[in-house]
This record gives sequence, structure tokens and C-alpha cells, in this order.
Amino acid sequence: MTKLLPWLPLCVLPPLLIYEQITNKEDPAFGPKWRQSIVDAFMEPYDAHGGSILACLAHLVFPSGTAIALYLTASGRYAMDTSVKVQAVLKRTLRLHAAVFLFYSLGFEFAPFVLCKLVGVDFLPSTASIFVIKTALADMFFVGAVLCVLMSLQETLPRWATWVPFIQASYNVMNDYRWSFDTSVPGGIAVPYRLRYLDGAIFLSLFTTYTYAHFNAVVVTSSNSAIGEKKWS
Repeated sequence: MTKLLPWLPLCVLPPLLIYEQITNKEDPAFGPKWRQSIVDAFMEPYDAHGGSILACLAHLVFPSGTAIALYLTASGRYAMDTSVKVQAVLKRTLRLHAAVFLFYSLGFEFAPFVLCKLVGVDFLPSTASIFVIKTALADMFFVGAVLCVLMSLQETLPRWATWVPFIQASYNVMNDYRWSFDTSVPGGIAVPYRLRYLDGAIFLSLFTTYTYAHFNAVVVTSSNSAIGEKKWS
């Protein structure tokens, strides 16, 4: 029974989301109409998902493909339960990743006007929804920065742990790609070229380096000896 406790929120959430519709018979959305509304939302041409939810799912092929590829090749020296040495190339990549995340976190939290000027957009409007979004983003970026720093301070890491920044970088590359097209951004291209190119260059470099580090990582056995150890300059 205790094994089911972490999944309890997922069991409770769906009834809460539709509680009003299934209990208020005077609501125009009562009955099967709310189900059709959800179906229609997947095909909505200009919603917040960049064209439609289906378009969003299409773009997710790249980061999800990265995760699936890592999982399918997780055997032998690439198995998830192996440990790898945090060598210089991975250490520096994690710290660069942390620096970028910390910059975004502090930018959203303390100086969004500076961040906006730097990337070439107008100042974010002071609305409740924008405040919630930017503080939530600052939260996630800060956690990511701390995670990358802590990982970079370790001598060894479980192989699966190195997947986390790897997959995040692939997701970021996908975002930079779809931000560049009128057809995938509601109302046209909203992200200025400075942010697209700078952010894109950084995360493409991170993704490339994580790929290199993944295939060239030194696997540590239980006796603390290393398999295929290489010297890094």
C-alpha cells in the first residue's frame, strides 16, 4: 500500500479538475461537452503550446528521442546502475550549465528588466500571471543550477544521473529550434534573435559535450578501479 502513496496525487487530480463540470448540471459544459472541449484543445491552432498540442508533441520527438535512446542503450558499460568518474570535460560542462541556469534564475527573480534588455525584448508586463510564471521559472532554473553544481563536485556519479542535464540540454535545443519559426510560435516569432542564437549556441554546445562525455566516460567498478580510463588535459 505504501508503494502507491507517491502516485496518490495523480489519482486525486483528475476528479478535482472535472468536479465542477460533473456536479453542476446548470453549467453549459456539463455532460460530455467538456470531453469534446479537451479534444478540441488538442487541435486548437494558436494555443500556448506553439501551434497546437499536436505540434508540441511533434517537437518533443527530439528530447524524448534522446531519453529513449539512452534507455535502449543502457547496457554493459552504459548501464544505468554503473558509476562513472566526473572527469574534467563533464565537470566543466556541468558548471557552465549551472552558470547559465543561475543567470536565468537571478534574471527572472531580481532583474527581469535587465534580462529583457540583454536579449532584446520589451519589459515584461507587471501582471499576476507573468509574476507567477517568472518566479516559477526562477525556481526551476535555480534548482537546475544547484543540481549541476553538486554533480560537478562529485568524484563519481551514477550513470543515470548524468542523463538529467543531457536530456535537459536536448530539450533546450528543441526549444531554440521551434522559437525560430513563425508557424510554431503563436502570433509569430516572439523570441528575439539574440536570445535564440545565444541560447541555442550554448545549449547545442552543452548537448554536444554531454554526448561526448557520455560515450567517453570512465566506468568505475565496485573495487574503485576504472574501466577504459583516459587522461584529460
